[in-house]
Order: sequence, then structure tokens, then C-alpha cells
Amino acid sequence: MNPITMQLVADEYIRMALKEDINSEDVSTNAVMPEYRKGEVQLLAKADGIIAGLQVFERVFKLLDEATETKFEVKDGDTVTKGQFLGVITGDIRVLLSGERTALNYLQRMSGIATYTNQVAKLLEGTKTTLLDTRKTTPCMRIFEKYAVKVGGGSNHRYNLSDGVMLKDNHIDAAGGVKAAVEAAKKYAPFVRKIEVETENLDMVREAVEAGADMIDTAMSPFSMGTSQPATEVMVETFKGTPYDTGLDQEKLAEIADYFRPMREEALKSGLMNTKVLGVDINTLRYQVPGGMLSNLVSQLKEAGQEDKYQQVLEEIPRVRKDFGEPPLVTPSSQIVGTQAVLNVLMGERYKMVPKESKKIMLGEFGQTVKPFNPEVQKKIIGDETPITCRPADLIAPQMPQFEKECAQWKQQDEDVLSYALFPNVAKEFFQYREAQQKKVDATVADKENKAYPV
Repeated sequence: MNPITMQLVADEYIRMALKEDINSEDVSTNAVMPEYRKGEVQLLAKADGIIAGLQVFERVFKLLDEATETKFEVKDGDTVTKGQFLGVITGDIRVLLSGERTALNYLQRMSGIATYTNQVAKLLEGTKTTLLDTRKTTPCMRIFEKYAVKVGGGSNHRYNLSDGVMLKDNHIDAAGGVKAAVEAAKKYAPFVRKIEVETENLDMVREAVEAGADMIDTAMSPFSMGTSQPATEVMVETFKGTPYDTGLDQEKLAEIADYFRPMREEALKSGLMNTKVLGVDINTLRYQVPGGMLSNLVSQLKEAGQEDKYQQVLEEIPRVRKDFGEPPLVTPSSQIVGTQAVLNVLMGERYKMVPKESKKIMLGEFGQTVKPFNPEVQKKIIGDETPITCRPADLIAPQMPQFEKECAQWKQQDEDVLSYALFPNVAKEFFQYREAQQKKVDATVADKENKAYPV
């Protein structure tokens, strides 16, 4: 990992991990080792694989004591075997004991990611296929997990939401179609940003390509179609000999599909995947149900033991949507409409049970819908309550002055107030950490009750 990145980004997360494990003191270590004593520990591999995260492992101990010394016999990306000697760490035994678990947590997780990535990357050798990761990382672990993917032979996709344009079903529905979404992205986003479209069927693929998208999302055939993307193999063949020819090797793609096919069978057996959403159901197109929403519906029905009501729910969705003024089927309105449809079917009576979110829609708390509500349904849901006819936010009292007052002691710039308003607890922790760094005083070891600080 780049040393600048390590100090500016990674160090903060490593310190947070250490503080989580040592919020006051390491009682066990301090009990048996009250004073300095030099010692060393050996690092041994417990399984075959690809090692990743040695710098992070070392950094944990360096942050606790700069005098700690590490000597590795391997480097990130090397193949290691079970029982292999990897290195030795020398320093204050108290530091070695206190930092051990945090350091190993990073090293083990990163090595596991690198090892699995390497297994898949080997399947792609000799092809033009690039193995990418996702943005679905463990909170506060992104920089480490993304790095581990690269060590294992993969490549990073988007690092965060600012890193590229990725148009999913919600964006497409909100924009009014694939073409409109791509055109809007081209107008808004910097020209250096690539535009990627998550497609669900061949028509969406065609629209995305014709609109000038840089990338379209597909899925390997064992996990394609239904609520997923079109099959990669089909798209490769479709674009062969055209200006959009991918150049991908179908023989290699077949090997990859074979690799994932047993996983598909396991997912079907365990219930993680449902046969109801694997194929192309024309009714889902008729009812205009997004893929993510469809998966949630199946999950809700399965939990209730009512999977046989699937078709009834599909038929109920457009009726609920019409009653609700035809809100766009994007988050959160898609989930509200879908949940209400499920309840209507399961209860055997429409709107017998109404979640608070459905009531909020009918009260106008989410804003004005495209079309008017069904007045009979609205009356049944909200009763004699008066619906909101103005902009809902206009009814909220100004809160910024209060936020300004509450974080006055930490404010260094206007953005600090906004951070506090959105995430008060997280922002407060950050302000305290920032102050400790600036004043070289760690507030976590202070006796706040008696206003004392050890010197």
C-alpha cells in the first residue's frame, strides 16, 4: 500500500480498530506485564493461500510503539503454505500482546480475500476479461479489502459513489428510461467518468448501447436472467462482429460458468435463490416490477409461508400503485407499494393492515404524486387526518441554529455543522479525534468527570 495512502487514510481506520479493542486499557496484559520487557513473536501461516496485508499488520504495532521492529520473509502477493514461517515482530511485549488480535484480523481477512480473488483470476488467464470487485465492502474496511483484491490479481471497480456513473434500475426508472438516464449522465458527469448501466433484459442492453453507454452489466449464465442481468455469454455472442465486439473467449467463459454452476445449485438448495425469479416472466414486465423489488416480494412471501400467493401479489402491485397516485417504483416507494400489496393479499382484505409508510404517502409526507390518490383508499387509511398539500419540508422548523449551537465547540468550518446534522454521533467522534490530533491530547484517556488528564 502506498505510504501516503497508509498515513492519510488507513491509519485513521487502524486507530479506530485499536480504540474499539482498547477503549481504556488492556487489563489482561497490564496485569501480567506491568513494565517494559523486550520480546519477539513469530508469524506463521495457518493455511495455504496468498498473503496480503503485511504492511497493515506492521502498522498496527507501529502505531502503538514506533520502536517495534518487523522482519518479513515474504511480501504481499506471495503464495504461502500451511506452517510456513512468514516473519518475526520484535518489541515491547505489552505492545505485541495488545495489538496482536487487531493486526491478525486485518492480515487474515485481507489474505482470505486475496486468496479467493486469485482462485477466480486464474480462471481468466489468457482472456481479455478483467476481474472486478464491488462497492459492497465491510464498513470501514474498504481501503483494505480493495487493496487485497488487487494483491490477489483482481482490479477495483468503483471505490465510492464519486468514482464513476453506475445507472441501476432505480436511476433508470427515475429518469424515465435507459436512454434518458444515459443522456442525463453524459450532460452532468465530467467527461472523464465512464457511464455504466445495469441492464435487466435485452431491450435495456440495446438502449444502453445505442445511447452510448461505456459499459453494460451482465452476469455469468448460472446467475443470469430473472432479477439479475442478461447472460455474459449471450451478450458476447450478440456483439460479435459488430463495432461493440468484446473479444472475449467463449471457451474461457464456459470454464467460468462451470466454476459457478455448483454454487448456483447450492444457492437453490438452501433457498438463497428462488426458482420463481430465475427465468423471464412476461407478467413481471407487464406489471413493471423492478428486479430488486421482485426479490424482496419473494422473500416476504417465503417468510410468511405464502409463496403460492406470488401471482396474486404481482396483480395487486399495479392496483396499489394506482391507489397511491402512481409513485415511481424506486426506493423507498417501490418497497412501500410492494409491502402494501403483500399485506393486501395475505390479509384477504385490501388495506386492512397499513404500515406507517403507506399512511405517510397518503398524508402527503413524501410529497405530491404524479396523479391524485384514490379518495376512498385515502379516507380508509388516514381517516379524518388532514393531508399535507404544501411542500412537506416547509412544515419542519429550522434546525440549523440548534445544530450550530450543539457543535459550536468543535466547528472549524461550515461543513462540520452539516456533518453533525446528518450523523451526530459519528461526527462527534470525528471532531474529538481531530481535536486530539491537533492538540496532541487523547481525550479517551482523560478523566472527564474530574477534569483531569494524566501527564
